[in-house]
Amino acid sequence: MVHGLMAQSGGELVLKSVVGEGTTAELWLPLADKGEVEVTAAPVLEAPLDPAPTALTVLAVDDDSLVLMNTVSSSKIWGWRPSRHHRARKLWLHSRPASCRT
Repeated sequence: MVHGLMAQSGGELVLKSVVGEGTTAELWLPLADKGEVEVTAAPVLEAPLDPAPTALTVLAVDDDSLVLMNTVSSSKIWGWRPSRHHRARKLWLHSRPASCRT
């Protein structure tokens, strides 16, 4: 995910690893011209945001087991009930009415 974000931003992710010393991750982003960037202050919230309803059920579908695990874990942190599915196509096929299945 980080690699994709860096590529979309015109930057680069560089990983350097040395046995016994560890790994370093470098995130390189291009500089922006001052004329391209409008700097504004972040808005201040007057009141706290309303919490999400705890009865919310989240459908989590991803073919990448690590992404799916993180999505499910994050959903649980927010108090949601995640329904985990690893294969999107299989879920889609079984969710259609029987008359539409081939």
